[in-house]
Amino acid sequence: MKKAAFLIFIIMFLAAPALAQYDIHLKNGSVIKGVGSYQEVDGQIFFRYAGGMVAIPAGEVKSIEESREGGRVLVPGEAGPSPEAQRPREAPKPPQMPPDTTGAQREIENRIAEIDRRLQEIAKEEKGYRDMEDEYNSVRLRIEVLFQKGIAEARKEGGDPAKWFEFLPPQERKWAQLNTLKKNKLGKEIPEKRQEIEPLLGEKRVLLEEKQRLQEELNRLRRGF
Repeated sequence: MKKAAFLIFIIMFLAAPALAQYDIHLKNGSVIKGVGSYQEVDGQIFFRYAGGMVAIPAGEVKSIEESREGGRVLVPGEAGPSPEAQRPREAPKPPQMPPDTTGAQREIENRIAEIDRRLQEIAKEEKGYRDMEDEYNSVRLRIEVLFQKGIAEARKEGGDPAKWFEFLPPQERKWAQLNTLKKNKLGKEIPEKRQEIEPLLGEKRVLLEEKQRLQEELNRLRRGF
């Protein structure tokens, strides 16, 4: 009968909710912390610990005190938890999202597009100037060919080389005349065009340097750092 009553007690004790926590101080100096509930039966201290039922002789217990700390056994000479360990830990900070650089990228891309359009305009002016120089050199070459031919004909016929123009066939004299007029015209236009193109070439160098810096910045933003 006594054994059956004891078993009923154990079942009821295990089923009872833990309303408080206690520290069981043993005579050997150890401390069992965070005991959910306890009861002394037949010289034994029964208590909940680590999810089960534990019993120790009542003669080994020095005192039982209410505690707010979590349960674990402290052996003699062992230090309790440090103040730092008892402090509540801060919740981890959410990961920092990289800044939105879409607007900055778009602004740089627009500026690069503007630079490219201006560089195309400058390239067009530069090509016009180069074409003018090439045409001038071609005209000079044609005149030189006719000049050498006229001198050769003058010497061949015993005439005055200074009048080489008169010793050319009529069609070639016309070509020499037209090319000479064109050469003189280009000779006046090229210096004027050079004065116009030189500032553009300086602007071109500045724009290319700016474009390189912007492209490097854009690549950095696209990589995200």
